[in-house]
Amino acid sequence: MMKYAARLMFVLLASSVGVANATLTTANAGDDFSIVQGNNGWNYGFASAKGDTGYQVSDFKLFSYAENIQGYTGLNGWTTNPMSNAMITPLQGMKFLHIHPSNTAWSILRYNVTTAGRLSTDFVFGRLNNSEFGNIKARVFLNGQLVAKSGDIHGGQTFASALTSNVRVGDKLDFIVDAIGDEGSDGSSLLANVAIAPVPEPETYALMGVGLLGLLAARRKAKLA
Repeated sequence: MMKYAARLMFVLLASSVGVANATLTTANAGDDFSIVQGNNGWNYGFASAKGDTGYQVSDFKLFSYAENIQGYTGLNGWTTNPMSNAMITPLQGMKFLHIHPSNTAWSILRYNVTTAGRLSTDFVFGRLNNSEFGNIKARVFLNGQLVAKSGDIHGGQTFASALTSNVRVGDKLDFIVDAIGDEGSDGSSLLANVAIAPVPEPETYALMGVGLLGLLAARRKAKLA
């Protein structure tokens, strides 16, 4: 009986150790910036401006990578083809991205979830303090559902927020910048961090539950013997 109880205890310990040692998935939009779509889960793209409602995951279209965008030497990054004002480029020496929409198109930074679990993300949208540039509005969608939005962000202002949610493999988290008025909203920035803590599968909980019940039954029989 004691061997049976010890075996069940081993099962419980093995299950709990597996949960504790699960790997935390992390991503940072600036550090991860790449000339390859999908690197560390990130995609760079755009969609027609739709406001707070009407946006769907399938509206997202991939940018093309280009160098010397619009004739600016060294301005390399993601943009539409043919090139337009909509683009995403890195900001040198910072963890931010320069995420620039046009009057009719959102610029979108998408994170593709590759690990099921509990997602935590914090983000900061900003505008340079320069009256030459127009204002922006920030939105964040999870699987096409609006989960965060700002009011109009003027020069020198920022919009910071955070959220948590359970996610599954294949879920889409979209960070969106929308130009308000002047399409010259190229003074915008985005800092985004993502972390996903794996959640034990239902089978793991079931195994732990069966093991616990078995252990209790073994202890009861031992007392009656």
